[in-house]
Amino acid sequence: MRLFFSIILVFSLTTGCTTQSPSVTKNSDSASSSVTKNESPDKQVQQTDFVNYDELAELARRVTRFTGPDYSDEQLNNMRKEDWRKDLEEVTRNFANEKLLIDVAFMFSLPDTYNPRSIVVGSTTGTIYLINLVKRHNYDGIWTATNYGIVSESNIGTESQNIAYNIITLDNAAPKVKEWAQAYLNSTHGAEEVFISGNANMDEDKTYILLVAEPKASIELLNIRAANQMVVVNYADSFLDEEMYGRQPYVLLEFEAPVLDVFIKKNSSVRIKDIRPYM
Repeated sequence: MRLFFSIILVFSLTTGCTTQSPSVTKNSDSASSSVTKNESPDKQVQQTDFVNYDELAELARRVTRFTGPDYSDEQLNNMRKEDWRKDLEEVTRNFANEKLLIDVAFMFSLPDTYNPRSIVVGSTTGTIYLINLVKRHNYDGIWTATNYGIVSESNIGTESQNIAYNIITLDNAAPKVKEWAQAYLNSTHGAEEVFISGNANMDEDKTYILLVAEPKASIELLNIRAANQMVVVNYADSFLDEEMYGRQPYVLLEFEAPVLDVFIKKNSSVRIKDIRPYM
């Protein structure tokens, strides 16, 4: 089943309030800037001096509708001649100005996106967009916007559409679930296994996802979205000092409903080494 994501974020920050000019740190592969956050009058909330990036990022991750341009080979070959298209921030700002017809108040990348990169962009009028961009290495490393969406409460699944889930241990799993999962726990390369409900005479009303870490690594869940019979899981292997921090060799997720589509994204492994000399 093919599934297309579209993100449109219309999240009202302010109406009729002043905003600060964005403060930007330039980096060809990063995009971030900050601005004063203004609340809409109907919320009767006093103006604050920060943007709640975590809140906006969570809203952005839960949007499922996008629209965007297509590029011909001729267009891409012409675009590769312009050096500014290798600058992620410049490309994002240009797309916002020229295509979305907005002035940018702030922008920041969703933390677990690389290529494609997802960037939340706030306009000076209060509308918030999510823009997805890809770096095309076959066209000299230029960035192009592939699609965008408006972030708003109306684009997010209702509570009745969300799928409840639990993180369980093998000790708490049903016998058939335990038997199914145990076969993968000794993997020498890590594993991603999914049981779609109804198979192998297991619980018809539930779906299970098993993530197994690489040897000596620990599974770190980044985020989970579960709604409308679709599950999206983002995770990474983390190589921390096991003696100091412990280890989570696997994660077993139990979803309280049948699931039609499962998307699992494994991010680059996180390796942390403390190189400070001992005193």
